[in-house]
Amino acid sequence: MAGAASVTATLYAGFQLLLPGEVAPAHRHTQSALRLVVEGHGAFTTVGGERLHMRPADLILTPSFEWHDHGNAGNEPVIWLDGLDIPLIRSLEAGFAETGGDTQQAVARPEGYNDRTWGAGLRAPRRPHVRTSRVQRFIYPFSAWRPALDAMSSAGDLDESGACTLEFINPVDAGPIMPTISAFCHLLRKGQTTRSSRRTDGVVYHVVEGEGIVKVGDLEMNVAPHDTVVVPPWHHHQLGARSSLVLFSFSDRAAQEQLGIWKYELGESR
Repeated sequence: MAGAASVTATLYAGFQLLLPGEVAPAHRHTQSALRLVVEGHGAFTTVGGERLHMRPADLILTPSFEWHDHGNAGNEPVIWLDGLDIPLIRSLEAGFAETGGDTQQAVARPEGYNDRTWGAGLRAPRRPHVRTSRVQRFIYPFSAWRPALDAMSSAGDLDESGACTLEFINPVDAGPIMPTISAFCHLLRKGQTTRSSRRTDGVVYHVVEGEGIVKVGDLEMNVAPHDTVVVPPWHHHQLGARSSLVLFSFSDRAAQEQLGIWKYELGESR
C-alpha cells in the first residue's frame, strides 16, 4: 500500500508520537478510530467530555464524529498505534472533518465514568449480528483486559484456532466496539501454536507481551513486543508462542458482518 493511507483495502494503521507538552487540538471526523497505547505515561485523550488517561496497552476509542483531543502532561514521549477505517470511508466518499473552537474540550464527566458504567467490556467472539446502537464506551484499560485473558486461559477456554481470544465489545448492544472495526486480545502460552486459518477481513496484530512466530502463507516472521504484523484478507496465517504471548488485533470484520459477507475457514496445524 505504498503511498496510500492504507494497510489493507479498508483499514489504516500507523503510529503516533506525542512529546511532553504537545497537544492535538479538539476535532472530529467521520472515520472511526482506535488507539492502543504502545509505550509511555502521562498522555490523555478526552472523548465525550471525559479525560481518559493513556497507559501502556490501554485501548481507547474515538467513534465516528465524536469530539476528541489529545495531550501529554507527562515528562516522557508517548506512542500509540492508530487504527482507522480511512480507506473504507474514502471509497464511500462520505468523509467529513471539523476542528473545535477550543484547543481542548471541556471535561464534563468525572474520571472513571466509563469503567464504572460499562465494566470490562469483553466477551468470547460470536457469529454475525446486525448492530446499530451508538458507541458510548471509549476506554478498555489493560489492567482490566489482561487479567480477563489469564482467567479465560486458566479455564482452558480456547477459540477454534487454539488461542485464548476475547473480543472488545460495545456494552450498549454487545456488538463490536465500532460499526466498522472489530478488536480482540489474544493469549498463547509458551509452546502453543494455533491452527492455520484464513478469513475475509484483513487483520492487524500488535505484540503486547512475549515473543513468538507469525506465519502468513509461506512467510514466517519472528515477533517481539511492539512489533506489528498485517495479515491480508484470505491469507492463511498461524500464530506460535516462544514465551507467553499477548497480542492485540483489529480488523474490518464488524463492517463485513453487518454486510453479511464475512467468511472464515479453519485449516490444519502446520
